[in-house]
Amino acid sequence: MYDDKTMHVSCYLLDWNTRRPFVGNNDPEAIQTVMQAWRSGRYEYSFTLEMPKDISDVQAAERLYTRQGNNEYARKVRIDRQTMSEGDIAVVDGRVYVCAVFGFERVTGLDGEVDKRVEQSWQAWTADRAQA
Repeated sequence: MYDDKTMHVSCYLLDWNTRRPFVGNNDPEAIQTVMQAWRSGRYEYSFTLEMPKDISDVQAAERLYTRQGNNEYARKVRIDRQTMSEGDIAVVDGRVYVCAVFGFERVTGLDGEVDKRVEQSWQAWTADRAQA
């Protein structure tokens, strides 16, 4: 499915009912809020894309940001959600980044926890696409 020249990048959206963390300047309290929200199941998988490995993780997350809401790529997880926003997560080959006030910030504390869900989500997404 993937070769040594591609990586997969997944989008997880934070539930609107969860208080949005003010993520910026590597604030440890905001990162802790993101980790708690993840561990309590407040994120929904949206979609996964293949991207070339010759771009940075942040560039991959930014490309993912531009694709959310585009029905060609994204699975509609709720009608009121069109784009990624602060607190949403991008997973780049298992490395976790959170959408911040400006750009993305690294959340190393979730790397091991997200890996398994990424693969399960990819399998679910490809199954959904096959049925479409």
